[in-house]
Order: sequence, then structure tokens, then C-alpha cells
Amino acid sequence: MKDFYIKFNDEEEVIDTEKLRSFIDTVIELNDVLSHLNFLYDSVVVEAIATFGGITLEELANETLIREKFEQVRLFIEKNYPDRKPIDIEIDDDSEHSEKKVTILTTISGVIKRTLVDFRFATMKEIEKVVNLVAKLNSFGLAPFSFGSKEKDEEFGTAENWRDLLELLMNHARSGYKIQRYKF
Repeated sequence: MKDFYIKFNDEEEVIDTEKLRSFIDTVIELNDVLSHLNFLYDSVVVEAIATFGGITLEELANETLIREKFEQVRLFIEKNYPDRKPIDIEIDDDSEHSEKKVTILTTISGVIKRTLVDFRFATMKEIEKVVNLVAKLNSFGLAPFSFGSKEKDEEFGTAENWRDLLELLMNHARSGYKIQRYKF
């Protein structure tokens, strides 16, 4: 770990050693939590909502705030995950909780994924954890990311978002790993 670095947003500052370990641990934990939530929600939508501080019950009660927040969410998804287009956002009444509910429709490999943002979503501990992890991740620096080796003065690649960075890190980790087969 001491030989590697990650550089943020094409800046000169790089992180290495303990800060790098903390960053990678945060990326892995965020990926794990979002993977568990992916059965209920589009993880990209959850990440986008978390990027803008999550959603509160007070916001769900105010249609103007909902429209503002979800316009930011839509723009975030279109910019960072263009493969999720088209994005459709519907706002309806949630009579059971006297507030609004938002349905976000995204497309994943040609299949429409429905994410319902309602009372349950706003009060889930896992969503709160994603909000905290995204904030922690953003505190390190913003994308795009560059990953490389200080010792070899070599850059292994760049990533436009943390998901691509995780894939880059995993591919690099696997590159030196070989499986040997034996015949008996």
C-alpha cells in the first residue's frame, strides 16, 4: 500500500499510506452497502440522493423542495451515469404518511428500474449510512481519480467515479495474481 497513490480531480495533491487505506476502505464499504440496497433501489439513485444530503421527512412534505432536490439528482445521474438514461421522476401523494412520494425510473441494460423514495426510504438506517459514507468519500477529494505507483513513477489509469476506481483497483490487484494448475 505504501507504494501506491490516488490523485483527485487532476490536482497535484495525492494521498498515500494511511489516508489511502482509509479511502479504499470507505469505497469498499460504500460498495457493499449499495450492493445490499440494490435489491430494493437503483444504487446509482441512492448514491445521487446521498450526494445531496439524503432526503428528510420535512423535504418529502414540501413539493417545491422535492422538485429542487430531484432535479439535482437527475442532473447528477445524467452527468455521472449516462447509461441510466432516460430518467423519469414522478411525484405523488402518500396519503398514509401525509407527505409526497417520489418514483424515479432509470434504465439499466434496457430494463427499467423503479426506485421509490418515501417514508420508508427516508427513515432507513442503510440510507443514512450511505449518506455518511458518500460525505466521507467526498471529503477526500472529487473525481476524476488517478491511481498509480510512486516507486515505479507509473500511472495505472484514471476513473471518472468511485465505482470505476474500485474496478481499476481490483483489476490491478488481480493483475499480479496467477493461478497455477498441477497435473498429478
